[in-house]
Amino acid sequence: MSTTTSPTPHSFWRRLAMALPFGAGIVGQIDAGTLDRGAVKAWGLVIAGVAIWGCSIALFGVLGLYIPALIMVPVIWAILLIITLG
Repeated sequence: MSTTTSPTPHSFWRRLAMALPFGAGIVGQIDAGTLDRGAVKAWGLVIAGVAIWGCSIALFGVLGLYIPALIMVPVIWAILLIITLG
């Protein structure tokens, strides 16, 4: 008879997060309690942006996929100009 217990199974979302390249680090920081507020806000914004983009793809199809990229062209140009004039 063994005294070891089997590990508890993880949820689908936790396994999915651990499968992502950056997800293992985030989940590890959450488990250790070292994830600071700034990082939580930043990751929340990233997740919200991806969710909004996914909704636009679901609503508008291919247009929802590439319109945000077209909108970002002048934004990136402005950032490059600000960097070069600096």
